[in-house]
Amino acid sequence: MKEFDLKQYTENKLEELKEYFDEIKTINQELLQNSDLNDKTIYYEFQNKLTGIYAILNPLYKKVRALKENKEVEYYNKLKLEADVNSVKFVSAVAERKASEFVAPLRLLRDILEGYIESIVMTINTCRTRIYEDIRDRKAEI
Repeated sequence: MKEFDLKQYTENKLEELKEYFDEIKTINQELLQNSDLNDKTIYYEFQNKLTGIYAILNPLYKKVRALKENKEVEYYNKLKLEADVNSVKFVSAVAERKASEFVAPLRLLRDILEGYIESIVMTINTCRTRIYEDIRDRKAEI
């Protein structure tokens, strides 16, 4: 992939995932604004939705992470080969920086995915805690 292709890939993926990101934001906003929800069934709904989104985002995150690493090494090796072919002194630090710059769009996508996945995990844990507390309180009433 060329640098432009990596940028385009990242932009396309972010656009494809926008509805999932919006759903995560909506759920988190709902929990933030209504931290004392009386209807505990909403936690089951949030947990189920977030689990589904997690199942979509996590494999993509792992794919993007691997793609970033592979493309960075590939670009580094390309620079090294070009230096050898052109009989130019190869400077590893410079090539590492250029390779890092080349994969910057993938790093951005990877980090955005990682942030949303961390948010999902925390929110699912919160939902589970609220569900557990509700079950415990109902048992105590019996």
